[in-house]
Amino acid sequence: MSLSKNLASLLQQHKSEIALIQDFVKRTEQSLARCARSSLNRKRMTEAQLRGLELFADGLKKAIDGKGPISLTLDEDISDLVLSAVKPIKHKGFLSEMSLAYLVTYFEAFIKDTVKCILTHRPSMLMNVNNVAFAEIYQVRSMKALKQNIAEKEANKLGYGNIDDVKVYFEKKMNIGLDEYDSWDELREIVFRRNIIVHNSAITNSAYCRATGYPHKGKHMNTSPKYVVQAYKNIDGFFDYCHKCVRSKFKISPSQNSLRKLD
Repeated sequence: MSLSKNLASLLQQHKSEIALIQDFVKRTEQSLARCARSSLNRKRMTEAQLRGLELFADGLKKAIDGKGPISLTLDEDISDLVLSAVKPIKHKGFLSEMSLAYLVTYFEAFIKDTVKCILTHRPSMLMNVNNVAFAEIYQVRSMKALKQNIAEKEANKLGYGNIDDVKVYFEKKMNIGLDEYDSWDELREIVFRRNIIVHNSAITNSAYCRATGYPHKGKHMNTSPKYVVQAYKNIDGFFDYCHKCVRSKFKISPSQNSLRKLD
């Protein structure tokens, strides 16, 4: 298969995968909202329960503002009402964080697969690749297999760096400015947020603050379904941008179908 067809196939494959994630987020959020409404509607609240909830909300606000005790108590029946409303909110948080992690995983896979595809079809770009062991060369049965192995190894190296390392790689290897993508800064924040979600319980650390300019360490970053949907649009747009840049770099004319999507 030609470089053009392989690139087009990779683009459609990864765009389809992240579209499924977006659809999952939207549908699940709607289901959670229906469950929350149904749960609350089944419970007819008495005046005493309403008053109890008002007192709890007032005490919670004072605690948050530092003007009241941190410990709050609730009657059992009112506690059940609060939990029925809070659970869907927590579920939305878990859903959003999990979905964002998958989105960024596909973003990274798209980068690596694109680089591997390019290097496989343009082996002259492998001439300055280092650290190819003799054992690797000895074990392959053909020059084609050797080129594929080296291309895969080179592409996999990108998985050990961060999004800024990817930007530098594309600049040096292909003279492509990924940071010229309109939403590059937002894309960087998405990737670094995934990192703290996976490795630091979504709490900001020095690496996140240094990379994004966020001023506060130790703050929990709330990720909503709306944020994930916007992240999907950003990553989907980046796929198109990167694909278009690579085609331009290697003077590949897009197909008529691609032209309608990319222009």
